[in-house]
Amino acid sequence: MEGISAVFFLCLSGRTWNAASRAWRLSFTWLPRLLLLGLLIWGVLKSVAIVVFFLVPGVFSSLQYFFLPVVGLLAVFMILRLVIRPLRMKTPGAWRTTSLVLPALFVLGFLTWGGGVSAIDTAWLSTSTSVSVPAGQTATRMYCNSRVNGSPLAMDISEPSVQAPRPAPMVFYIHGGETLVGSRLLRDGTSDGMYFDQLRADLLNRGFIVGSIDYSLVPVANAGEQVREAKCAVRFLRAHASDLGLDPRRIGVYGPSQGGYISAMLGTVGPEMGLDAGQYLNQSSSVQAVVDMWGPADLSDFSGSPWWVSLLKGNGTKAQFLASSPVSHVAHGDPPFLIMHGADDWFIAPHHSQDLAKRLRAAGVSVTLVMIQHDGHGLDMPSAGQVGQPSPSALIQMIADFFSRTLSA
Repeated sequence: MEGISAVFFLCLSGRTWNAASRAWRLSFTWLPRLLLLGLLIWGVLKSVAIVVFFLVPGVFSSLQYFFLPVVGLLAVFMILRLVIRPLRMKTPGAWRTTSLVLPALFVLGFLTWGGGVSAIDTAWLSTSTSVSVPAGQTATRMYCNSRVNGSPLAMDISEPSVQAPRPAPMVFYIHGGETLVGSRLLRDGTSDGMYFDQLRADLLNRGFIVGSIDYSLVPVANAGEQVREAKCAVRFLRAHASDLGLDPRRIGVYGPSQGGYISAMLGTVGPEMGLDAGQYLNQSSSVQAVVDMWGPADLSDFSGSPWWVSLLKGNGTKAQFLASSPVSHVAHGDPPFLIMHGADDWFIAPHHSQDLAKRLRAAGVSVTLVMIQHDGHGLDMPSAGQVGQPSPSALIQMIADFFSRTLSA
């Protein structure tokens, strides 16, 4: 909208400023056209990026932040050559050079990009790769295959030092992203990612095995399928407990936003819901500790959120949304919960965590609810001019202490 407005006012200025010099009149003639052309190119490239992102999860960032911007610049240059004769005369080999440069840049983008599935991060795709991970190291393993399209699902596993007692407790991170985006990478360039990376280091120092998982995203999969895949991750860990040196009786999960929702579902939903499907069905998908950070707990009630947030849950009846909500499955015997939520959360209203905590207490489940004052949707998302309390560092400490307490030997 800003770009279109700029085109409009440039055109308006060109038509009304009659006293302008010839240079200005030429500028007002060509600038709107070039700007409009740039907007069209940007829109096409963005659409291509979104399509590729949905069809081939894991390559979106490489295209969006490296390859497509270069394509856009080259497209603008080539169009300028068509309308500016001196430029065309000075660059006679532009088309041939572009045809050689673009494929090279495309390959270079995958080789140098550090996120998701890249050309240098595919060892985990092989089923022959050993599941075990050396002490003190981090490796990526395939935990299951997506039931939607059969693609492999990745889990990063970090082992504590060789001095840590074995078998060790394990916790794994489930990322957020409104069901649409996100990955298992903790260091994602955000301040929250920095704190989650600190949490991993703290847990490793305490003798925990720490993991983080990818899961299929909308529109390839719905929220129910995301829960199924997370359950498959738990079963994978139990099936390979001896290989990983983990205690199958001490597994915890934690996650923000959509990851908080999935974590809460793992803590409340048993096999009767039919969400255990796929591989390792001879293993249990139960978890022994849950940290739910500002996740939606009642998919039938998004009051207090922007109107469009409810669209993310997909289509269905109120009864179906309730059946897919953690609040509907709370029962005595559920694992301990630590629930955190920003008191000023504009995206997922605080009543979600408050209602879930209330139902857990009523069922006799151990639960701690932490309302983060002056904080929005995130660990480090304070309201304007405010400081979140407790601080992000204090919240990370609470999570580490919670897992140490609930998953101790």
